[in-house]
Amino acid sequence: MFNSKNKNSKKSNGWGLVAAFLFFRFFIVEHFAVPSSSMTPTLLTGDIILIKKFEYGISRQSLPFGGYLPFWKKGIRLGQPKYGDVVVFTIPRDPSTYYVKRVIGLPGDKVKMRNGDLYINGTLCSVKFDSKFTFKADNGNWETGDKWFRTFPAPTDKTYEYFRDKEIGEGHIDNTLEFKVPKDMVWVEGDYNTGSDASFNTHFMGPVPIENISGKVFFVLYGTNSRLPIENNWFTWVVQLPWRIFVALKETNFNRVFKPVK
Repeated sequence: MFNSKNKNSKKSNGWGLVAAFLFFRFFIVEHFAVPSSSMTPTLLTGDIILIKKFEYGISRQSLPFGGYLPFWKKGIRLGQPKYGDVVVFTIPRDPSTYYVKRVIGLPGDKVKMRNGDLYINGTLCSVKFDSKFTFKADNGNWETGDKWFRTFPAPTDKTYEYFRDKEIGEGHIDNTLEFKVPKDMVWVEGDYNTGSDASFNTHFMGPVPIENISGKVFFVLYGTNSRLPIENNWFTWVVQLPWRIFVALKETNFNRVFKPVK
């Protein structure tokens, strides 16, 4: 005999799982695709990354459709960014575009680059050469450069990897003015030090408000070496989707799958 209670129970469980998934997806962890090589070698173009949405608190950027809540600007602060955190954020003049960079300056810090070295409050961040590094650039070509380790001054002492493919003095941000990070803001930089000048170009980005941070990157879920062109026409995109998935899987970068981000 058919039991309608069991049927209703299964429906309830199904909707409960859907609700739990959506809550987790929108309020706890979110995924992003890395569109450029500005964070090489930590993140590569084609990586799918996961972020902890409430690492620093609840803000307009961490909430679904939060950008449409102009009355809630500051949000609720639960923690502070730390030196070396890799974060996803927007900038005030372009709230629809997400960026991923590394925090190198906290509120009140003075930051500058001199001869390719990073100085924080007048103290040099020590560096050490690691190895040659080869990656597939945004244009689809394979490029090789030097991978280095950089260590923040004591008492932080956090070490991270960064990449150079030019001689000292030839990079976009090898020499800059000194900038003081305003209150409630952070200074960020791409790990591809000679490939992106967005952070130190104050006309483009400059300091980033903490409330504009969506979350902290902690994991690379998947990576691919495919460089398929972006398709803006939604109908063509839908038609091409099976082929795009096949190419992406065929070009899987297995060294990137389930990789923690430091």
